[in-house]
Amino acid sequence: MENTGNGAPRRPNPRRRRRSPLRIFIDSYLPLLVIGVVIILFIVFAVGSIGRSNDRRAQQEQDRIAASQSEAQKQLELEAEASRLITEASALAKAYDYDGAIALLDSFSGNLYEFDSLLAARESYVKTKESLIAWDDPSKVVNLSFHLLIADPVRAFSDKGYASSYKWNFITTTEFSSIIQQLYDNGYVLVDIYDLFEATTAEGGSTVYKAKTLYLPEGKKPMMLTQTQVNYYTYMTDSDGDGLADKGGGGFASRLIVDSTGALTCEYVDSTGKTLTGAYDLVPILEDFIAANPDFSYKGARAVLAVSGYDGLFGYRTDPETAKKISQEYYDQQLKELPAVVDALKAKGYRMACYTYNNIAYGNVSAAKIQEDLDKWKNEVTPLLGELDILVYAKESDISSPADAYTGDKYHVLQNAGFRYFLGFCEGSEPWAQTNRTNVRQGRLMVTGNNLQKNAKLFEGLFDTSIALDRNR
Repeated sequence: MENTGNGAPRRPNPRRRRRSPLRIFIDSYLPLLVIGVVIILFIVFAVGSIGRSNDRRAQQEQDRIAASQSEAQKQLELEAEASRLITEASALAKAYDYDGAIALLDSFSGNLYEFDSLLAARESYVKTKESLIAWDDPSKVVNLSFHLLIADPVRAFSDKGYASSYKWNFITTTEFSSIIQQLYDNGYVLVDIYDLFEATTAEGGSTVYKAKTLYLPEGKKPMMLTQTQVNYYTYMTDSDGDGLADKGGGGFASRLIVDSTGALTCEYVDSTGKTLTGAYDLVPILEDFIAANPDFSYKGARAVLAVSGYDGLFGYRTDPETAKKISQEYYDQQLKELPAVVDALKAKGYRMACYTYNNIAYGNVSAAKIQEDLDKWKNEVTPLLGELDILVYAKESDISSPADAYTGDKYHVLQNAGFRYFLGFCEGSEPWAQTNRTNVRQGRLMVTGNNLQKNAKLFEGLFDTSIALDRNR
């Protein structure tokens, strides 16, 4: 027993409290549980970190692959762009538009100097451009002028009413095809009238016309083409005047059309009465030739097409008299169909010109008569073709000789009507042209059946008439 100090021993306390199960758990198990949870959390964190690290590495690898694929795709796109630009620039260069070709290559979205093919093409165009020859004298540029072309010479040369006229004034599609092939072989290049002349603004705001300089490779020579009477007159195509071309026509195409592909071509009725479409006149023949020989056309140049107005335009009977002669319905349909042809011609680069309304010789009539003729043109043709500034004289009749400047009442009528470019004719083989403050004048060398047969010297240096002549002559 314990001694309390007073000599009397103390007895143990028999009522000491026992620990509760909770206390036992807290004292004995909770620390272990906490340690276990901590260990588990550590393991989860460690595993998560490893997983996230793996995910990051996987994402980085995916990003690297995607970037590599994107770079490869970009390179493919640049190569495709370079190939396209080279092709398009080549087409421009073939048409002598070297500035356009160079500018197109310079538009490349990548680094030009990383693509040898682009750089080589550009350098070749720059070098060619530096070697071009300047042409700044339009009086040296020949303008070959044709009427409608004969598609069937057998019918034309045996026509009861017009055989002699057709033989004398017209040439065949075969002859025309031979002529342009020879011109091409001899280095001639078709140019536009606006490539040779330009309107500039002088002091005070007035318009002044002057010669324009164009540039061609050495050995190439500019020339122009004009076709007149591109009306496909009724007397040439429609023997009974009912508005429909027939086999009784003189062997000419009946009208220009736009086919299902959007191409300009001709309708033609053959000797059996069958309606065909194809290259039966100058426009589709020229289109086919330029498609095969793009370097025959300077920057897309085409011919000047001159029309009168009294019997419609391009084979469409758009003169108001048609409604009376045939029917209002027919007339309305002609007006509806014509715009597609006009728009296609303009889009291709053909220049339209006035051949007088009534196909008359302005040199042989008064100023009042010219005014009357042009009033009809303004009322009936201008709404269909728009304002024109080119006049081609009909019947080889100018209002003055090439040696004399335009003055007087006739000229004022023509000037007031908006004409600034006047295409007359050449008396010999030498081309001529004049520019002054108010107008441009140029002579046309007439290519007719008579000249091919009897005046071959007119075309020396241009083409060989003995090769061109159709055997049906």
